[in-house]
Amino acid sequence: LVDSPWEISKVVLLISGSSDEGVVKAAQAFSTGIIRTHRFMNLAVVDEVQPEETQIMTPETRTLASMGYTNEMFRFRGLNTATYTFEIPLGWTVEEGAYFELAYGNSALIDYEQSGIVVYLNGNPIGSVRFDAKTAENAINKAKIDIPKAAVNSGLNVLEIQATMYPNDICTPPENAGLWINIWDESVLSAPLAQQQADINATVDLSNYPAPFVFDYELSNTAFIMPKGDLEAWREAAKTASYLAYQANPSIITLSAFYGDDFPEEVRQNYHAILIGRPSQLPVIDSLSEVLPVPFEAGSDTAAEGNLRVIFDIPEDAPLGYLQLSASPWNPENVVLAILGNSTQGETWATTAMNNADLRSQISGNFVIVNDQQILASDTRVFPISESPTAMSEAPEITIMTTPGSTTQPTMPTQNQDWIPLAITIGLGLIVLIIIIVVIRSLLQKRSKT
Repeated sequence: LVDSPWEISKVVLLISGSSDEGVVKAAQAFSTGIIRTHRFMNLAVVDEVQPEETQIMTPETRTLASMGYTNEMFRFRGLNTATYTFEIPLGWTVEEGAYFELAYGNSALIDYEQSGIVVYLNGNPIGSVRFDAKTAENAINKAKIDIPKAAVNSGLNVLEIQATMYPNDICTPPENAGLWINIWDESVLSAPLAQQQADINATVDLSNYPAPFVFDYELSNTAFIMPKGDLEAWREAAKTASYLAYQANPSIITLSAFYGDDFPEEVRQNYHAILIGRPSQLPVIDSLSEVLPVPFEAGSDTAAEGNLRVIFDIPEDAPLGYLQLSASPWNPENVVLAILGNSTQGETWATTAMNNADLRSQISGNFVIVNDQQILASDTRVFPISESPTAMSEAPEITIMTTPGSTTQPTMPTQNQDWIPLAITIGLGLIVLIIIIVVIRSLLQKRSKT
């Protein structure tokens, strides 16, 4: 780290090595955020990097008290709620047998028919408790509620207890202190963890991003594929890598990178691949034409949108970004994410859409066109594309069937028009009748005046 020779207010950080492997070691060491200096305070020398296995420090079984919560007493008539949060590391889930043991107590003065407790996990009801005279006799009652794996999220989870409480006598004053429900802090959360197995059918959807990339703690099975000489593509790759690292939050980052024309076939099966750049500069795109939702013609930066159900006439020089997600053709357990553009602007738009929360919330399916802030999402698995890139772009042939002796010009169907003379006659009759009535009324008014 040195002062910049070009601008006094800037510095220059150099991450280098005596070989490619040395540069990788230096970069990985820098990703830890912990730097030990050498002989000088602005110099650090990395001898070796030893990535660690994921260590999950979360205890399997814990009480609400050990999670930092205290006893909760509900006193209000009607609905009362208490919320508790806990974390499940990214890439992990709970094993079968996870449960929440609720420790509670209730007043004998509440109406047992109208009062009770419902437990929610991430908005899903997972259990409930009814009160009776026996639960009122005990200061502490315990109810074991199983936790379904489907209700658990990787990351933050919200456990909510909703207690409804009404008195036996509806005329009881609201300030009556005899109504209460206790939630004791010795309630137990048991959540044994197991490493999550990526379900490709579930993760091949852009709405699930950053899954499945963050399922690996250190991003070690993710590889970026970029073109040579496209500085903007490398900038966008750096933004995307930074976003993934922020989401995974590992102690060290060990992702990989390859050139678009040098992604060795012998290692392709080892990685989730993220392609960033223009398709014409990424030769590996040609080997993905069979699996990409909307392919690119050889040497073209524009997706063959003729495969889509609705085709718009867009100027050829209009910048566009493309997002495509598919299962990897090299390993069915991995995915390929293509963040592409038909121009430098398109590359930027595509990357921004993936890493900006407001835009990412609009992304779904397996194919997205990005036009600045406009997100056009579709799923080619719901409306399959045709096998031929031009099949849907050609207008279907229309044949008009005619009867012998008729002209080929389409004619309107004939209708019975006999009612027209009758309608005219009735209309004229009504007009004459109105005139007669007006004249008679005028004459009567004159006679009355004389």
